[in-house]
Amino acid sequence: MKKAFFLLFLILGTISLVKAQSQTLTISPAKIELQGKAGETKKFTIKVKNESDYPIDIKGEILNFVKIGATHKFFKNPEEDPTHALSNWIKTDPLNFTLKKGEVKIINVQINIPENALSGKRSAIVAFETLPQKQKDGVIRIGAKTGTTVYLEVEGKRKTILGYEKNKLGSKWNLILIFGGILILLLIYLGFKRKRK
Repeated sequence: MKKAFFLLFLILGTISLVKAQSQTLTISPAKIELQGKAGETKKFTIKVKNESDYPIDIKGEILNFVKIGATHKFFKNPEEDPTHALSNWIKTDPLNFTLKKGEVKIINVQINIPENALSGKRSAIVAFETLPQKQKDGVIRIGAKTGTTVYLEVEGKRKTILGYEKNKLGSKWNLILIFGGILILLLIYLGFKRKRK
């Protein structure tokens, strides 16, 4: 019985020595909202700071996302939804690095909007993840993930049947023009039919 209590004490003592600590990383700004035309280039910077008392290793990536109701769908591969693949247009400084205690790193970000980009809204997140670390003192430092969300509204060209740009006239005016064109064609046809009689 004494042996069982001793083993239990030993196990609990060992567990108490293995502590978990969260690695603190601050990213600013939290959100970037941009507007641009096809062929334009947009630039901005992201500030990454290590708020911990020790060095941390960071791994970064760019994820596309779309909002579906109240939830967000994230995806890496642009082939899953090429319409919203903003990550294809984003170029950054290297996103994998190590930050010393209190160190700050500025990440340069550039968005190259293609010449043939269609109008619409796109969104992505430049995400940074702190990698888990196990120290000699038995402390396990848990990784965390955060980032800057990027919203881009493109004023590209989306032509209708009659060749008018949607971003200039709007979908309501496009419908009016289309139905007006159909009505004119119908009147011409009826007038031609009457002349033949």
